[in-house]
Amino acid sequence: MLISLQYTFIEGNSENLLGYTKEEWTSVDFWVNNVYSQDKEPTLKKFREILKNKKSNFLEYRFFTKHRKLSWIRDTIGVINNEVKPPLVQGIMIDITDHKRNENLLQFHSDILNKMSEGVFLLRTDDASIIYTNPSFDSMFGYETGELIGKHVSVLNSSEIKPSESKGAELLLSIVNDIMDFSKIESGEIEIESIKISLKEISDSMYEMFFARASEKGIEFKSSIDETISENLIGIL
Repeated sequence: MLISLQYTFIEGNSENLLGYTKEEWTSVDFWVNNVYSQDKEPTLKKFREILKNKKSNFLEYRFFTKHRKLSWIRDTIGVINNEVKPPLVQGIMIDITDHKRNENLLQFHSDILNKMSEGVFLLRTDDASIIYTNPSFDSMFGYETGELIGKHVSVLNSSEIKPSESKGAELLLSIVNDIMDFSKIESGEIEIESIKISLKEISDSMYEMFFARASEKGIEFKSSIDETISENLIGIL
């Protein structure tokens, strides 16, 4: 139980959580002295809101272990008696440090992908449905942010592509079609045929895609084909 954020009773293996003994948990100003300073006021503010609303809720804050290592804590709070002064509440406290670390890492990766000028998307391998797109990818195919989520990847073949981004989109569609072909191979539905491939056209397309961006970064970008290689090759589709 808590009285004005002072613990009066601790149940269970309290030492396994943050290393403190039950006596330390119930000492005066224990919470105030060990909560991370930047989280103190926001946590107290939310705690007061819980008391006011008389509804169960949770607090998340950083708290120092006995060895002064910073951990994330989730404290689920339930109001027992709001009439007495100070009010009585009870809570269940768990260590969510690993969860927060993974959450922050995912957010960091998401921020990077969202800021990339290149189109990025993720698919489910079992049904080829789209589970993530960054804004550049949505814009490239003429969709609003998040509009493609949950759709089958084949929808991209019928999308209108911005002229300025056509080369990048064509490459992405090529990758999409390759993914779909793998699905067909697994199901035994694919048909293979021989086609003529122009190595020069492929080289020119790659040059058009990357030359401008390389120039902006001061990188010299060249494209060349060995003279001993035939310009027209035979591939499979």
